[in-house]
Amino acid sequence: MPITPLNYRIVSRASAPDDLPVTVAEAREYVVLGNETDRDTTIRNLIISARDWIEDACRTCLTATVVEQKFQCFPYGQWGRLELCREPVRSITSIAYTDDAEAAQTWSSTNWKLEAGMNPPCVMLKGGKTWPTISGTEPWPITVTYAAGPATGTPCRGGLRDAVLLLLTYRHEFPSGVNRSGQDVPLPRAVMNLISPNTIRGYV
Repeated sequence: MPITPLNYRIVSRASAPDDLPVTVAEAREYVVLGNETDRDTTIRNLIISARDWIEDACRTCLTATVVEQKFQCFPYGQWGRLELCREPVRSITSIAYTDDAEAAQTWSSTNWKLEAGMNPPCVMLKGGKTWPTISGTEPWPITVTYAAGPATGTPCRGGLRDAVLLLLTYRHEFPSGVNRSGQDVPLPRAVMNLISPNTIRGYV
């Protein structure tokens, strides 16, 4: 049985401007503002809002990101796995846990392997290894820290990049989700069509 995570946070992102999946200039051009740089702060905020929405919808990272994810227990058996809730996963920084003697431990990478290509990406045992015994009193005794998203300076997948541009344009034109007549304006279907193939499966 896989262990589905319930507790995670973004620890850090790449420094600006690499924290954005599209540049402010690209977004400004896309929403037909040309060289109107006086609105660049607004445009940057729209990019961040679109990035965050798409990342949550897809369980992905569009820029270089460090994620810290906590688990309540290790899986059972050789084929158990710790499912990671953000992708793409580039590397595991550490797997730390509190053992059954209530001591902090770091689990050596000689015991586990990263299966980054699975959906969702996960940590599994190497052959002949076993899962550690953990604290019975701490509610979240396991912490997996990992690098997710494309490497700094590397663009995210094209479909997701296009979805960011479409979504920020929608929010620029309809910030409250309604038009001038007061009618609801639904999210463009193209946004959902672009993000659907890039979504981690297995989460609600």
